[in-house]
Amino acid sequence: ITIFNIFFTNIKKDKLFFVLYFFLNFIFFCLANFWWIGQVVRNLFLGKYTQELSTLYKTTDTVTSLNSLSKSLGDINYLFRLFHKSFFMTPFVDWAKLFVTPCAVIVEFLITGIILFFIIKKRKNINVLFLGSLFIFSLYLAKGSNPPFGELFEFLFTLLTPLQFFRNPFEKFGFIIPLAATPLLIAGIEDLSLRFQKKGKTIIYIICLVIIVGLFGYPFWSGLVFTNMSPPTNNYSIGYKVKIPEYYPVANCWLNSQGQYFRFLGFPFSGQGVTYLWEKGYQGIETSTWLFSAPHILYSTPILYFDEMADQLEESFLKNKDFYKVMNILNAKYLMVRSDIDFHERIIRNPDKIIQLANKYTKENKLKK
Repeated sequence: ITIFNIFFTNIKKDKLFFVLYFFLNFIFFCLANFWWIGQVVRNLFLGKYTQELSTLYKTTDTVTSLNSLSKSLGDINYLFRLFHKSFFMTPFVDWAKLFVTPCAVIVEFLITGIILFFIIKKRKNINVLFLGSLFIFSLYLAKGSNPPFGELFEFLFTLLTPLQFFRNPFEKFGFIIPLAATPLLIAGIEDLSLRFQKKGKTIIYIICLVIIVGLFGYPFWSGLVFTNMSPPTNNYSIGYKVKIPEYYPVANCWLNSQGQYFRFLGFPFSGQGVTYLWEKGYQGIETSTWLFSAPHILYSTPILYFDEMADQLEESFLKNKDFYKVMNILNAKYLMVRSDIDFHERIIRNPDKIIQLANKYTKENKLKK
């Protein structure tokens, strides 16, 4: 949008503003997204890394992920309603059912109808034409490999390796839809209100206010948006509030006092997600990086070579009586057993079994408590 204004604004002062605005935001975007931009750049210029990356992002696997995510999130019928299909249709939370009621569905299609009507009516306006094109193009990107013309998207996805980082199209491109739709919707409502007298305009504005605040705003001002179906966020009094137990800062301080140039291991092992059984617990991406400053291996994540090694650690601990030799190779000085993880929710090993085995190894002088 900023680039468009740079080329189509004739006022020099405004053009300078848009140029500076673009570069400042571009720098901020690169810094905020360097975690994946760096991988793409490295992929483009380092041939050896490209070969290594291909073992992690196999074309067949990424295409399967693309098609699966496109099917669950990229249905064009729901995108036209500005709708996250899996969230509202599963649903993960009871309050989401509000948005699939007949009245809500009518309102959602009406919003898109106003946008499309305004685009068609004002198509000769260069700004409307640009935003309308961006709106349609963003719908195409967000739907991924779904029809129509999903084959073209999949072909480009397979042909251009860097695009495999975007195997969840709705997540990566979906934000463009409201970016283009919002100004079109506002202008469309304003254009619609001009057809009525003052009293009619007032009624339209009141209806819009009720829809925005009453329907779409209800989960926000009621606090329901901070709840979920899974514990602990299914408890309204807790929601997404998190209270980290005191023993974590204590453990972190103790580990930091034990010197440098070592790491510690933690079991039970899970993937990138974790659920804690705290007073006000946590469910989401593994938080150990924030909880501990000492180097550690507490979860597995798809990083070249790392995940292949990490996925075998817990099984090796259970089957290998000389696991201390593995710890020596990894320069792991300590083993931590996390009993506050909800192993039922995460379908991982019971921490009590790991503690029992660790105590057995301690008696055999293979570990020191």
